[in-house]
This record gives sequence, structure tokens and C-alpha cells, in this order.
Amino acid sequence: MKYKIYIPHLYHHKNEEFIRYYANYFTNVNKLEDADIVFSSNTSYPAEKYPNKKFIFGPHFSVLPNDAAKNLNNNKNNAVYLFPSKQALNVWKNDFKFDNIRLVCCPFGVNTEKFKTRNVPKKEVFVYYKKRNPEELEYVKEFLKKNKIQFNLIAYGKYTEEQYIQQLWKAKFGIWIGEHESQGFALQEALSMNVPLLVWSTTKMNQEWGSTKYENIKEKMETAYYWDHRCGEKFYNQCDFEKTFQLFIRKLDTYKPREFILENLSYETCTKKFNKILNDLGLKI
Repeated sequence: MKYKIYIPHLYHHKNEEFIRYYANYFTNVNKLEDADIVFSSNTSYPAEKYPNKKFIFGPHFSVLPNDAAKNLNNNKNNAVYLFPSKQALNVWKNDFKFDNIRLVCCPFGVNTEKFKTRNVPKKEVFVYYKKRNPEELEYVKEFLKKNKIQFNLIAYGKYTEEQYIQQLWKAKFGIWIGEHESQGFALQEALSMNVPLLVWSTTKMNQEWGSTKYENIKEKMETAYYWDHRCGEKFYNQCDFEKTFQLFIRKLDTYKPREFILENLSYETCTKKFNKILNDLGLKI
């Protein structure tokens, strides 16, 4: 049976690319009433009024639970709220005791065809910076200058996708100074292009520079949740930067980040993970 799917609202553009790919496995319809499955990124629907339909809400209602999310329910065992990672789910579950609907996590797929390496010289180094204490960026820049390592700065929100891809084609490695991420597409796209990363990770959401709304969040939130030894190295404290950098450089030729992405975050892999969510809701996909 080919189920009918309704997607009423747009997702974040990176999530949107994958969800439209995934929707091609179903018959797309334009009305909720005609659907078997409803993917609603940010709008509440009364799932209890449609017991024969399956609802996948989220992940764009809000970073922290809002009133619309609190009105959702799973009274007919036909609805879930989706998070791109377990750490994002845990903030709602543990900090806010959010339990009015079943919570599930599944990453959205990375476009590994768009973000793949080219056979060009890889001699450049970049530093990626997003919403962290500017003093941390300055510390890394001074270290690289002192060691006569030339680098390009990639600042969040100040580049186009094409500029980013061209930088990644030429990159020997990257140093990442980023905020907490529910998934972290830009980081995963670098890994997809087989660029090893040295990640200065957060441990808490309150490390987002210039924001006070996360001060009371206790749950751990990293910059690179989806990760293993093939991707590069992670550290959390400034005092660990130099020794981790030296380790990273010694091991640079051993990392295989694209291999990790293909196994864990490709469109094909994430399609299977989304299918499992629907299977758990009682559909046979």
C-alpha cells in the first residue's frame, strides 16, 4: 500500500530538502482529510480527532516548549513529536518534564551528493565561528597566527552555500567554534565532504553568545552530537585546545568523516530511520 502524506508547512530549508525527498516514497496530497500521514513541522493539529491518521509533529515549534507544543497529545496513540537528536529531546524531557506526547528522535538526511569531495588540492584551513564568546575565536586565531598557519574565517550567516562548498573542496581541515546544535547541518556537510574537524564543543546551551534565554537549562548540549572517531577530535575547555590540536594534526590522515556520514546520516540511512517511526505508529512501510 502506498500511503498518502500531507506536509502542510515548510521546514527549515535543510530539513525541507530531506523531507521532500522522503515524501517521494508516498502519494502527496494537499488536504489533511485525504492523508494517512501528516508531517507538521510547526503547527498544532488535534490528532485525537483523526484516530486513523498518523501525526509527526516538530521539530520547529520552538527551541523550548511553547504553548502550541503543550497542546499536542497522543490520546489515540497516533502522534509523536520529532527531534533531530536525542540531546535536543532530553532538554524537553528532563528540563521541562514534557510528556503530553511521545517524543522521538531522528536526524534529517544530509545531501551527500551535493556535499561530496572533489579531486582538487586540499591545502587550506578554515575556522568556522557561530554564536560563541568572541574571546574564544580570538584565542584560536592568535594560536594559528603564532604557529604561522594561514586560515580562512567562515562566520555563520555571512556566506552562501556555494561559497561554503568551494571552501570545503579545498580544505585540508577545519576548526569549529560553534554553539549547541539540535543537529548541525553545516558541520555535517563539512564531514560529508571528507573534511576532518577539530571541534571546540559546548557543554550547555547557555554558551550561545549574546543570549540569556538558556541560563537555567541544565541538560548537556554539544556542538557535534552525531560524531565518532572517524570525524576528527572534540574538546570542551580552552586549556585542552593545544594538546588536542597536536593530536588532531598527528592523526589527520587517518580520519574518514565522509564514511561516518554515509553510514549514519545519508538520505538512504535516514529514510530507514523515518520508516521505523512510522512502523512504530502501526504502519507497514
